[in-house]
Amino acid sequence: MTADPARPDPTDSATAWLRLGVAVVLSTIGGVGMWSVVVALPAIQADFGVDRAAASLPYTLTMLGFAAGGVVMGKLADRIGITAPLALGALALMLGYVAVGYAATLWQVTLAYGLLIGFGCSTTFGPLMAEM
Repeated sequence: MTADPARPDPTDSATAWLRLGVAVVLSTIGGVGMWSVVVALPAIQADFGVDRAAASLPYTLTMLGFAAGGVVMGKLADRIGITAPLALGALALMLGYVAVGYAATLWQVTLAYGLLIGFGCSTTFGPLMAEM
């Protein structure tokens, strides 16, 4: 197969670089959502007066939310494209961080962080990688 010299290679087009840049930004935001609870672990421990095991529970639920959300958001991305799942993921991340900020108990942090943020982060991994 010979390439047409009059037609540029779409591999290095401006659109391809733009898509790569957007994917890197979105993956970074999603990655921060997954790992920010690990950074805040000592503060969660101190604020709620719990041991390390109890303070790690939000992370556990985040990974479960990430797993379940990956399946749901992947199916949604296959049916209607990546835009709607990314919007839902961004909304879930926003609501999760706001809810964690207002949480008064460890259970509220666990549910808000684990379910909303874990679910939101799932959009920035599997479906986004499949789209690229």
